[in-house]
Amino acid sequence: MSSDLKSPNTLATSLNEQIREAGYRLQNRRQLVRVCSATLGRTLYQRITAPAWLLWTGGGMGFLLGEFTRCQKTPSRDQDRSPDSGHTFFESTLNLIKLVNWGHALFTALPGAGIPPREPPTS
Repeated sequence: MSSDLKSPNTLATSLNEQIREAGYRLQNRRQLVRVCSATLGRTLYQRITAPAWLLWTGGGMGFLLGEFTRCQKTPSRDQDRSPDSGHTFFESTLNLIKLVNWGHALFTALPGAGIPPREPPTS
């Protein structure tokens, strides 16, 4: 029965090695997270501050602001109303979604659009 137990010295050494190995793994994981977050931040900054993105975002915001602040026109009494004529916001939103999908398809069709920028060499 006592032959199944390891000596206390072996258990302590094995435990110390396990603790040291876990510490190394934790340190490596923290370094990997720092590198990945720095790369992600750099890539996001480059993409968000690109002139095309700023123009597209500004145009989209202007469009939405115009749609939200548009005055409602009163329908004339002698015209027949269609069932969905009161839903101009939904029609505009659907058109915006179609426009974004079209723009995305156009952007992905451009050569080199899906290639991420290269990182500068570190020395």
